[in-house]
Amino acid sequence: MILFIVFFFLYLGRLILRPPEPFNMYLGRVISVLAILNIGFLIYKIFDFGLLKVARPASRESKTIIDSQLVPLVKRLAAIFIFCIVIILCMENMGVDVTSLLAGLSIGGIAVALAARETLSNVFGAITLVSNPPFHPGDTVEIGGEIGIIKEVGMMNTVIEKFDSTHEYVLQFGRYKGCN
Repeated sequence: MILFIVFFFLYLGRLILRPPEPFNMYLGRVISVLAILNIGFLIYKIFDFGLLKVARPASRESKTIIDSQLVPLVKRLAAIFIFCIVIILCMENMGVDVTSLLAGLSIGGIAVALAARETLSNVFGAITLVSNPPFHPGDTVEIGGEIGIIKEVGMMNTVIEKFDSTHEYVLQFGRYKGCN
């Protein structure tokens, strides 16, 4: 809120003092860019606060894998998205034509999505698995003829301990990776 008050008085001072035209134009652009940055930061903080209120567990003991892995991922993705939007708006305010930039980014995004199709499907599968797990730590499972107890379920892998506690099997994206 303090920055909004500062921007208001900068804008008011610009209107009252009426500096020479080239300086007035640059000052207006700087004030606009600073206001966009401030609004972007405020939107991120509101999203962060709302995410913490929605995803916060009732107590520390009830913290689930969603709280420990999915919430930071969503928070990081939201920060990247808001940062990109703020940068594009700032560039547009400074007089840069962003239409060709957005067209290039969309074509580049399609190319990356097609190239990383399998990786993206694995990531979305991991998010689905974490948000709605078919098994939990402590469950007994049989994989590849080996019976064990699930020790840990994560975004990227699942750790299974055999009954004789000699080996730990790691499943990564649903595929057997190896044992320790």
